[in-house]
Amino acid sequence: MALAIKLAPQSTWHPFRVSRWLLVIFIGLIIGAVDQVTKALAVNLLPSNGSALPLLGSWVTLHVTHNSGAALSLLDSATIVVTVLSCLLTLVLLVLALMTPNSIWAGVLAVIAGGGLSNIVDRGRGNPWGTGAVIDFIDYFGWFVGNVADVFVVVGVAVVFVLMLRGMPLGVVWLRRADVAAALESGKSVHGKHGVYIFLDEAKDAL
Repeated sequence: MALAIKLAPQSTWHPFRVSRWLLVIFIGLIIGAVDQVTKALAVNLLPSNGSALPLLGSWVTLHVTHNSGAALSLLDSATIVVTVLSCLLTLVLLVLALMTPNSIWAGVLAVIAGGGLSNIVDRGRGNPWGTGAVIDFIDYFGWFVGNVADVFVVVGVAVVFVLMLRGMPLGVVWLRRADVAAALESGKSVHGKHGVYIFLDEAKDAL
């Protein structure tokens, strides 16, 4: 897989472009707003007695549940652990979205992170912080119940697999100083607008 390694003048980490910040923040806010609005509507409009309303016949129904664990209600007795892990994973996705030179990858990672952040907002309503439950209301075949944020996350992960299968590089990697020096000595670098770009193989295609 082709790699494009973008370096700051003094380190292998580079300040992010303003346009990329705006893209990631915009996607995250839109997904978060849609998810939170649909959750509020579900809580206020769906029957409070837990009875299900059909959306796609009996296959997909609507009823409100509260999930204190991870996906499929796993670790429901360790909510704070799930919250911390969710925060760490979302942070990693946001950093990668901001650092990748590939706008498609940035958008997809921002979608996944946005869905994760919205569920973290639910968990943050607990007392103490991080012990709250995620609001779920879309029941799929009676197997599991999710929300709109989960839909965005699943779609985003599916697109990630498609990008990987198509060989589209993420283009983010950290190098040792010796690796950087060797690449510079071999002439496989160019000074760009936002720092130093090191090219390996067909890495130019990733920019």
